Amino acid sequence: MSATDILEQLKTLPPAEQAAFDKLFRQWQSAPVSPKSAPRACQWPDFLTRLRNIYGGKTTGDSQSLISELRGDR
Repeated sequence: MSATDILEQLKTLPPAEQAAFDKLFRQWQSAPVSPKSAPRACQWPDFLTRLRNIYGGKTTGDSQSLISELRGDR
């Protein structure tokens, strides 16, 4: 449902219900933002350090040759 559809439906409401909705909407707009709903920066783990701890200094020269070998294409 688009905003235009909502506005069209609001126009069909009786004036008392339109006023009640307007009052509720304005209260919602002026409500302070609680700290819980504010976005927080998250701390990502150090993936490179994890990989080095697991695999050490092992490297592969060409990833395509490794993939071909694991698939048995050769």
